[in-house]
Amino acid sequence: MASREIGFPDGSSYKLDAIVDLFVESLSDPIHPSHCVLFYNSSLVGFWNLHTMADLRASRHDLLETCLLFLTTPRTPDEIRILQSTMQTCSCPKDNPLLNRLHKYCPPDYFKRPFDRYLFTDVILMMSTILLNCIFNPIDPKESKKMTLHHGVRKRALKEEKQGKTPMWPITPDEFYSAVGAETTVKMLWQWAYIYELRPSFLLLNGIVTMAGTTLNVMVFLMPDFAPQLIEVINKSIDELEKTSSLADCDLSVLQQAERTVQISTIEMICQGEGRRVNSYWKNHKEALLRALSRAVNITTGSPFHEELLLTACIIHDTLNVPHDPTK
Repeated sequence: MASREIGFPDGSSYKLDAIVDLFVESLSDPIHPSHCVLFYNSSLVGFWNLHTMADLRASRHDLLETCLLFLTTPRTPDEIRILQSTMQTCSCPKDNPLLNRLHKYCPPDYFKRPFDRYLFTDVILMMSTILLNCIFNPIDPKESKKMTLHHGVRKRALKEEKQGKTPMWPITPDEFYSAVGAETTVKMLWQWAYIYELRPSFLLLNGIVTMAGTTLNVMVFLMPDFAPQLIEVINKSIDELEKTSSLADCDLSVLQQAERTVQISTIEMICQGEGRRVNSYWKNHKEALLRALSRAVNITTGSPFHEELLLTACIIHDTLNVPHDPTK
């Protein structure tokens, strides 16, 4: 990673390690980030490369741990909104040459909407995506399939140690929640997904909960707002889909990930022996959940996603003992 550099329009360049160091230092207090969204987005774009992410996994665990801690640090919804407002107002010091360069850096247009480039939500989106790519390693699909489930994380790290390599991040599943605890980790990852409805936030929540096993997925039982909020997200997605004339023009990604969250918090937990707790938790929400899933099944008719939704709805109906007509 030491050889990697980021170039700037005036011909100057900085080693990626220097940018990582500044980034990590700026979030040493995750409650009060030192810099603005311009700095964070410009830095994250520099990391937004599959081979760079592979280097980060191998040699800069501190960056990935810093991003995860930022996303899992306890905050109320009001504190998140204050944080958004604060970070979108630049009050960065002007005496650091690298920091100044990053403020002037115009990265490649990674979105089709350049006016959105320096929003707070982009920081959340890119942090989540970088963590996802470092967890599920798209460079090596073999690892992605075999080594990212709960039992495979430590196995992969031990194999790398035997080969004389520095184990790639994550080394153990408990790295996902050891900093703030299992309950807070799940609560905060869900909160980002719920507030901003970004696909990578759902993917990160679903991926980490799956990899960490029952240690994390049972935490939803301690979150009374989770069930109604998840149903709300599904219904809001359907409301938006109903405004369009063609599914071909629709983005189903959030609805797909919300359905995946339903699977993890119901069907998969029942398969892991948590049936009694699942039924107890969902007993006051199961009819509303099935109504939302039924709406989703109807609106997605003709899409590749339709059959999966239908199967999930049928399993939910049977396993949670939902009345045949949930409207009554």
